[in-house]
Amino acid sequence: MRIRSFVRLASTLAILSFASAAVARAQYPGGAGGGAGRGTPRSPGNRTPPGPNMAKRFEEMSSLKRALKGVKGLSKAQKDSLKRIESTYKDRFHGYGNAAKKLTEDAGATGSRPSIEEMRKLRDGAETLHERELAEARAVLSTDEQRQTFDANVAAMRGEAERKEKP
Repeated sequence: MRIRSFVRLASTLAILSFASAAVARAQYPGGAGGGAGRGTPRSPGNRTPPGPNMAKRFEEMSSLKRALKGVKGLSKAQKDSLKRIESTYKDRFHGYGNAAKKLTEDAGATGSRPSIEEMRKLRDGAETLHERELAEARAVLSTDEQRQTFDANVAAMRGEAERKEKP
């Protein structure tokens, strides 16, 4: 399940980057410069909402662009179906992003870190969702050539994710 590795890596990196940013903001609310000239360290003007792009990063997981690269001979009906699938999953991934953002914000408000277990649940759910999206997209393809190109692209995505995952 190489695509799971890819999705796991992408979502883990997104989650960790926002989680660490939230912890840093909780520890140093004025920023690295100490917040000089910007009011008191805890004033609302100094706080940036943690993870403002988290939902967007999850939404980007819904993109079928890389999986469909070079797939030739798509009919208008196939293109419409693929756009509908991508749009549906974008909304679903947005929900995962909002949930992760809320976990990060809640943890930052208390000066703690987000629950790793809760973040893992979100990541695992996003991976499962991505697998379903790819399966639905593949089902739209009608020729062996389209499916072969799609499968090769997905395999390349998985391989890339595995290489990034290794230290």
